[in-house]
Amino acid sequence: MRDAGGADQTVWDLGRCMRVQLRRWAIATALEARATAASGNRIVLQEGAAMRVLVACEESQTVCKAFRALGHEAYSADLQSCSGGHPEWHIQGDVIPLLSWSWDMVLAFPPCTHITNSGARWFEIKRKDGRQQQGIEFFMKFTHLEHIRRVVIENPVGIMSRLWRKPDQIIQPWQYGHGETRLLVYGLREFPH
Repeated sequence: MRDAGGADQTVWDLGRCMRVQLRRWAIATALEARATAASGNRIVLQEGAAMRVLVACEESQTVCKAFRALGHEAYSADLQSCSGGHPEWHIQGDVIPLLSWSWDMVLAFPPCTHITNSGARWFEIKRKDGRQQQGIEFFMKFTHLEHIRRVVIENPVGIMSRLWRKPDQIIQPWQYGHGETRLLVYGLREFPH
Protein backbone atom coordinates (compact mmCIF):
# COMPACT_ATOMS: atom_id res chain seq x y z
CA MET A 1 0.00 0.00 0.00
CA ARG A 2 1.32 3.43 -0.91
CA ASP A 3 1.58 6.23 1.58
CA ALA A 4 0.74 9.86 0.85
CA GLY A 5 4.33 10.40 -0.29
CA GLY A 6 4.01 7.84 -3.08
CA ALA A 7 6.86 5.63 -1.85
CA ASP A 8 6.28 1.90 -1.93
CA GLN A 9 8.07 -1.43 -2.27
CA THR A 10 7.70 -1.33 -6.06
CA VAL A 11 9.93 1.72 -6.31
CA TRP A 12 12.55 -0.01 -4.13
CA ASP A 13 12.43 -3.14 -6.33
CA LEU A 14 12.80 -1.03 -9.48
CA GLY A 15 15.91 0.56 -8.03
CA ARG A 16 17.39 -2.87 -7.40
CA CYS A 17 16.76 -3.83 -11.04
CA MET A 18 18.54 -0.72 -12.21
CA ARG A 19 21.49 -1.53 -9.99
CA VAL A 20 21.74 -4.99 -11.63
CA GLN A 21 21.92 -3.30 -15.04
CA LEU A 22 24.54 -0.82 -13.80
CA ARG A 23 26.65 -3.62 -12.33
CA ARG A 24 26.68 -5.26 -15.76
CA TRP A 25 27.58 -1.94 -17.33
CA ALA A 26 30.34 -1.44 -14.72
CA ILE A 27 31.88 -4.74 -15.78
CA ALA A 28 31.77 -3.72 -19.45
CA THR A 29 33.23 -0.30 -18.59
CA ALA A 30 36.00 -1.90 -16.55
CA LEU A 31 36.90 -4.20 -19.43
CA GLU A 32 37.00 -1.17 -21.74
CA ALA A 33 39.20 0.68 -19.22
CA ARG A 34 41.57 -2.30 -18.99
CA ALA A 35 41.82 -2.41 -22.79
CA THR A 36 42.54 1.32 -22.82
CA ALA A 37 45.18 0.84 -20.12
CA ALA A 38 46.82 -1.87 -22.19
CA SER A 39 47.13 0.61 -25.05
CA GLY A 40 48.82 3.13 -22.71
CA ASN A 41 46.02 5.75 -22.76
CA ARG A 42 44.68 5.21 -19.24
CA ILE A 43 44.17 8.20 -16.97
CA VAL A 44 45.04 7.13 -13.41
CA LEU A 45 43.46 9.14 -10.60
CA GLN A 46 44.43 6.85 -7.74
CA GLU A 47 47.12 4.21 -7.93
CA GLY A 48 45.52 1.30 -9.81
CA ALA A 49 42.08 2.93 -10.22
CA ALA A 50 40.58 3.10 -13.70
CA MET A 51 37.94 5.76 -12.93
CA ARG A 52 36.89 8.02 -10.09
CA VAL A 53 33.14 7.41 -9.66
CA LEU A 54 30.46 9.15 -7.58
CA VAL A 55 27.28 7.16 -6.95
CA ALA A 56 24.89 9.88 -5.83
CA CYS A 57 21.87 9.23 -3.60
CA GLU A 58 22.95 5.68 -2.76
CA GLU A 59 23.11 4.60 0.85
CA SER A 60 23.11 0.85 0.12
CA GLN A 61 26.52 1.01 -1.61
CA THR A 62 25.43 -1.73 -4.04
CA VAL A 63 26.67 0.11 -7.12
CA CYS A 64 29.65 1.62 -5.30
CA LYS A 65 30.87 -1.82 -4.23
CA ALA A 66 30.44 -3.18 -7.77
CA PHE A 67 32.70 -0.44 -9.13
CA ARG A 68 35.20 -0.94 -6.28
CA ALA A 69 35.34 -4.67 -7.02
CA LEU A 70 36.37 -3.78 -10.56
CA GLY A 71 39.22 -1.56 -9.43
CA HIS A 72 37.56 1.85 -9.66
CA GLU A 73 37.81 4.56 -7.00
CA ALA A 74 34.07 4.73 -6.24
CA TYR A 75 32.20 6.58 -3.50
CA SER A 76 28.55 6.50 -2.50
CA ALA A 77 26.94 9.71 -1.27
CA ASP A 78 23.64 10.19 0.52
CA LEU A 79 22.05 12.14 3.36
CA GLN A 80 21.65 8.83 5.19
CA SER A 81 24.49 6.83 6.66
CA CYS A 82 25.53 3.88 4.53
CA SER A 83 24.16 0.40 5.05
CA GLY A 84 26.70 -1.30 2.77
CA GLY A 85 29.36 -1.83 5.40
CA HIS A 86 32.01 0.53 4.01
CA PRO A 87 31.68 3.96 5.63
CA GLU A 88 35.19 4.78 4.36
CA TRP A 89 33.71 4.81 0.83
CA HIS A 90 30.62 6.81 1.80
CA ILE A 91 30.17 10.58 1.89
CA GLN A 92 27.26 11.36 4.18
CA GLY A 93 25.67 14.70 3.46
CA ASP A 94 24.38 16.89 0.66
CA VAL A 95 25.57 15.52 -2.69
CA ILE A 96 25.26 18.85 -4.55
CA PRO A 97 28.65 20.29 -3.44
CA LEU A 98 30.31 17.03 -4.54
CA LEU A 99 29.13 17.56 -8.12
CA SER A 100 31.76 20.26 -8.63
CA TRP A 101 34.58 17.81 -7.82
CA SER A 102 36.61 16.06 -10.49
CA TRP A 103 34.86 12.76 -11.31
CA ASP A 104 35.17 10.51 -14.35
CA MET A 105 31.60 9.33 -13.86
CA VAL A 106 28.52 10.25 -11.86
CA LEU A 107 25.67 7.77 -11.47
CA ALA A 108 22.70 9.48 -9.85
CA PHE A 109 19.64 7.94 -8.24
CA PRO A 110 17.72 11.11 -7.27
CA PRO A 111 14.64 10.51 -5.12
CA CYS A 112 11.58 9.97 -7.29
CA THR A 113 8.95 10.33 -4.56
CA HIS A 114 7.61 13.66 -5.80
CA ILE A 115 8.15 13.29 -9.57
CA THR A 116 7.25 9.69 -10.43
CA ASN A 117 3.91 8.66 -11.90
CA SER A 118 3.29 6.15 -9.10
CA GLY A 119 2.55 9.19 -6.92
CA ALA A 120 0.48 11.06 -9.51
CA ARG A 121 -2.62 11.04 -7.32
CA TRP A 122 -0.78 13.43 -4.95
CA PHE A 123 0.74 15.71 -7.63
CA GLU A 124 -1.70 18.56 -6.98
CA ILE A 125 -0.86 18.62 -3.28
CA LYS A 126 2.87 18.32 -4.01
CA ARG A 127 2.72 21.20 -6.50
CA LYS A 128 0.95 23.43 -3.99
CA ASP A 129 3.33 22.76 -1.11
CA GLY A 130 6.46 22.91 -3.29
CA ARG A 131 7.65 19.30 -2.89
CA GLN A 132 7.31 18.54 -6.59
CA GLN A 133 9.29 21.63 -7.61
CA GLN A 134 12.01 20.69 -5.12
CA GLY A 135 12.17 17.20 -6.67
CA ILE A 136 12.41 18.66 -10.18
CA GLU A 137 15.14 21.12 -9.18
CA PHE A 138 17.16 18.40 -7.45
CA PHE A 139 16.89 16.09 -10.48
CA MET A 140 17.99 18.90 -12.80
CA LYS A 141 21.20 19.47 -10.80
CA PHE A 142 22.49 16.21 -12.33
CA THR A 143 21.80 17.39 -15.89
CA HIS A 144 24.31 20.28 -15.80
CA LEU A 145 27.57 18.40 -15.28
CA GLU A 146 29.45 19.35 -18.45
CA HIS A 147 32.81 18.90 -16.69
CA ILE A 148 32.12 15.21 -16.05
CA ARG A 149 32.72 12.79 -18.90
CA ARG A 150 30.11 10.13 -18.04
CA VAL A 151 26.78 10.95 -16.39
CA VAL A 152 23.85 8.61 -15.80
CA ILE A 153 20.57 9.50 -14.09
CA GLU A 154 18.12 6.77 -13.08
CA ASN A 155 14.47 7.49 -12.37
CA PRO A 156 11.18 5.60 -12.84
CA VAL A 157 8.48 6.86 -15.18
CA GLY A 158 7.54 10.37 -14.17
CA ILE A 159 7.17 13.98 -15.12
CA MET A 160 10.81 14.48 -16.14
CA SER A 161 10.08 12.80 -19.49
CA ARG A 162 7.74 15.69 -20.21
CA LEU A 163 9.50 18.54 -18.41
CA TRP A 164 13.06 17.78 -19.45
CA ARG A 165 13.37 15.13 -22.17
CA LYS A 166 12.71 11.53 -23.10
CA PRO A 167 15.15 8.93 -21.72
CA ASP A 168 18.03 7.54 -23.74
CA GLN A 169 17.36 4.05 -22.47
CA ILE A 170 14.48 2.20 -20.82
CA ILE A 171 15.28 -0.74 -18.57
CA GLN A 172 12.43 -3.16 -18.02
CA PRO A 173 12.65 -4.90 -14.62
CA TRP A 174 10.91 -8.00 -16.03
CA GLN A 175 14.07 -8.52 -18.13
CA TYR A 176 15.79 -9.29 -14.83
CA GLY A 177 13.14 -11.52 -13.27
CA HIS A 178 10.88 -8.88 -11.68
CA GLY A 179 7.21 -8.26 -12.46
CA GLU A 180 7.39 -4.46 -12.66
CA THR A 181 7.54 -2.54 -15.92
CA ARG A 182 8.98 0.72 -17.24
CA LEU A 183 12.00 1.86 -15.33
CA LEU A 184 13.58 4.84 -17.05
CA VAL A 185 17.25 5.55 -17.44
CA TYR A 186 18.56 8.86 -18.66
CA GLY A 187 22.00 8.05 -20.05
CA LEU A 188 23.49 11.44 -20.74
CA ARG A 189 27.04 10.92 -21.92
CA GLU A 190 29.05 7.88 -22.94
CA PHE A 191 26.54 5.38 -21.57
CA PRO A 192 26.11 2.24 -23.73
CA HIS A 193 22.55 1.61 -24.92
